[in-house]
This record gives sequence, C-alpha cells and structure tokens, in this order.
Amino acid sequence: MQDRARRATYDDLDYIMEQAEAFVDASTYGGMVFEPARARWHLTTYIDEPCRDILIVPGGGALIAASYEVLARPFCYIIKFWIEPAHRRSTSSRVLLYSCVEWAKGHDCSHIFCTATAGLDEREQQLFVNLMTRHGGMTACGPVLAKEL
Repeated sequence: MQDRARRATYDDLDYIMEQAEAFVDASTYGGMVFEPARARWHLTTYIDEPCRDILIVPGGGALIAASYEVLARPFCYIIKFWIEPAHRRSTSSRVLLYSCVEWAKGHDCSHIFCTATAGLDEREQQLFVNLMTRHGGMTACGPVLAKEL
C-alpha cells in the first residue's frame, strides 16, 4: 500500500486524460463535452506551475492549487478529486485526502476548500462528502450555486 500520493509528471498525462474523460462521462450535468486538446493544455499547467499540482495514488488523483488572491497566506483549492470505481473501497481515497492536506500545509495555506460538484449519482456524492467531513475534518461553509447555460 502506498502511504502518500506522488506528484504527477508528463508521463502520467495519458492516464490523467483517460480519467478526466471518464469523470466528464460520469457526470449528470448536461451539455458537457470532453475536449482533449484543451484538457491536455490545462492539465500540463498543473505540472508546470509552482502553485499547482496533480497528486496521484493507485487508482486516483487530485488537481490541487494554492491561490494567494489578495492574501498573505494562500487558500488551497482541491479542484478535482477522483478515485476509479475499482478503488473506491480501498485506502486510496484517504491516502489522497491526507496527501492533499500535507500539500496544503507545505504551501503554507490557511484553509482548504473543496466542493462536491462532480454531478455524480447521489450515493457516490455522499461517499465523497463523508470522506471529506469524517476523514478530512471539513465542514459545510456555504452553498455552491450553478446554472446551466
């Protein structure tokens, strides 16, 4: 078992691209279309930029960023967090979550923000919320609002 996530490299991009397409396909949001060229460019920025990373565990990963905005210490945003269905009952999700927390501490972030907005089915959404609250110590801090255009 791996006890911490590792930083993605260019060698991981094909795997991450496959996963990105899979989570677009799994979303219940209408009108989303996976765009490979844009996805590759976007994911590459997480490998190249110092305040962004993609963390990888067996069967999953997370896109994470430190955002200074107008602050002395940055906020940490978990942009995407995914675990492949075959790994959802393994320790990978907790290892990935704990690695995100360590990443945020390493970047001197003052808070971590994460949303459950993947548009998964209700059961999978609730498992994600349970992970973040029970194992990550996160609490609800306001609604997320959306409008399809």
